[in-house]
Amino acid sequence: MTIAINQPWGPEVPLSRAKRAGKLRKLLRWWPLAILGIAAFAAAFPYLLAPLNPDLTHLNARLQGPGFRADGLKFLLGTDDLGRDVLSRVIWGVRVSVVVATTAVFAAGVFGGAMGIIAGVRKRILGPVIMRIADMVLSIPFFLLAILVVAALGPNLRNLVIVLALVRWPRYARVAYAQTLEASEREFVRAAVALGARQLRVVRRHILPEVLPALVVIATLEVGLMVIYEAALSFIGLGVQPPTPSWGSMLSTGQQFVASAWWIATFPGLALFLLVVAVNRLGDLIRDLLDPKGRI
Repeated sequence: MTIAINQPWGPEVPLSRAKRAGKLRKLLRWWPLAILGIAAFAAAFPYLLAPLNPDLTHLNARLQGPGFRADGLKFLLGTDDLGRDVLSRVIWGVRVSVVVATTAVFAAGVFGGAMGIIAGVRKRILGPVIMRIADMVLSIPFFLLAILVVAALGPNLRNLVIVLALVRWPRYARVAYAQTLEASEREFVRAAVALGARQLRVVRRHILPEVLPALVVIATLEVGLMVIYEAALSFIGLGVQPPTPSWGSMLSTGQQFVASAWWIATFPGLALFLLVVAVNRLGDLIRDLLDPKGRI
């Protein structure tokens, strides 16, 4: 006769595995940080990662596929119509996307957040004026405004940042305006005003901490949109001008050779896709962390 012995440590084995699997899933949720870390390093030190000069042409190696070798050089991702290394241009293109996106988001966030807070504090006179201006900017199509600004100032990196900041600041202003109105009605803010606190101190100590988390969440989500906008403007020739490597300009060149040289458009498009997905996913995670309801 066989006697089954229940060992006290038996049920703990699957439980420990479940805990390890749960910890692994939590870690895997932050995979966007790995992609963004690589993108940030490539943007800061592209010369350390790029195997070749992105502007160096090799006319005897035009439109060659990935892994092609010529003149003692290996082109891992192939070459474009001028014989330039696609891998090097993709790596250097990260700098344009990251610099433009972060600068435009910072400028739009600071300006739009300030306008929204001012509109919420001065809600009788300045508030309606600022919000009507924001509505007017939102009513103008993005590409129309971009064409007007670029036509007036000229296509370059600085003007591209100005265009993107002008287009997106109303979103920050609207959120900051709503958060300021809500915070102004809270008891601790009313108590501070009743005790004679100056308006600037009330804004700095009480209203800004309530507005800032919402603006941070919007900014993280806006970075991916700015990357797409920059690529779209460069695609139609209104963004960064050649020979500066840009994913949008590479996609514009690659569309002419989709059938014969698919790698020219595929690899910058894949890099653009991964960067935008990583940024948006990170924005979702930050929103969940800052949302008090998600911590209940």
